[in-house]
Amino acid sequence: MSYKVVILETNYQDNSINHRFIIMIRFIKILLPIFIFLGISTIANAQVVIPSEIVKSFSKGDSETLSKYFEEKIELSINKKENIYSRTQAKQILANFFKKNQAVLFTKKHIGGKNNSHYVVANLKTKAGVFNVNFLLKKNSKGKLKMQRLRIEKA
Repeated sequence: MSYKVVILETNYQDNSINHRFIIMIRFIKILLPIFIFLGISTIANAQVVIPSEIVKSFSKGDSETLSKYFEEKIELSINKKENIYSRTQAKQILANFFKKNQAVLFTKKHIGGKNNSHYVVANLKTKAGVFNVNFLLKKNSKGKLKMQRLRIEKA
């Protein structure tokens, strides 16, 4: 039985190129999922559109227009007084709030959500002070965004 010995000649430059290629592949395997995740979450957040009428209503202190976006029953909390109200009751409570706290500026701080549910965190500047506002919008069976929860707390 005879054995053949084969000696492979390697070139330092070839090994260097192979080593760089392997490092590049490892780098791509690590970073690619991160970039894909960041891209998907950016696209998902970009699709969250809050109707401009809601923003304008808060800016003007217009409870009438804002109430058009209320669900039939809405969880309303103003300065820790929380309850579930009908649309009409919530509109009246909000109108009283805006009488006492004349709106000056409404600034969205964060918008998020997915699919049929969106939330907004904002500040409402009034002549009486600044309030933290957050609300939850969900699409109803007709595909329209309706506010299910609204919280207004003194900042």
